[in-house]
Amino acid sequence: IKNPAPSKPSAWLIFADANVARRLVPILRSRGEEIIEVRRGRAFRSLGKHMFEANPDSREDFEQSLKLSAPTLSNKSVKVIYLWGLDTPPSKNLTTEALKQSTILTSLAPLNLVQAWDHHQECGRAELFVVTAGAQPDDNPTSPVSVAQAPLVGFGRVVASEYDRLCTRL
Repeated sequence: IKNPAPSKPSAWLIFADANVARRLVPILRSRGEEIIEVRRGRAFRSLGKHMFEANPDSREDFEQSLKLSAPTLSNKSVKVIYLWGLDTPPSKNLTTEALKQSTILTSLAPLNLVQAWDHHQECGRAELFVVTAGAQPDDNPTSPVSVAQAPLVGFGRVVASEYDRLCTRL
């Protein structure tokens, strides 16, 4: 019996939210996965090897994150996890202004990510996981729906059907 061909090593580019990423990153690291973490900030800055802050409003910050990450992402199986949408306010606390501000995380920032990815051809193809919590109703009619996260579902569907360099999953 022949040994199967070794699979490509994986690299994970994680746009870290305030909660889920704190649990996910250590699990992936314990499995020996290479992690690049991008946190939300006011302006781009490097926080150390494979850790950055980026302004969700700034396509240039996404470009810089990918430029510095490209050597790590090249020739690897790349998985991008977009968690920033989880930091939107819950529907019960949602005001018109909060909803407007949340579109930065659910529409503009993911658009900046896709456009920056398109600009950095050396990053190749990747799997993109757009993570939401309660953005769509489930079978339980009393379950709350996160109205602020709903634009991410539509955005993810468009990317999945229109952009083949990111194999998008919701």
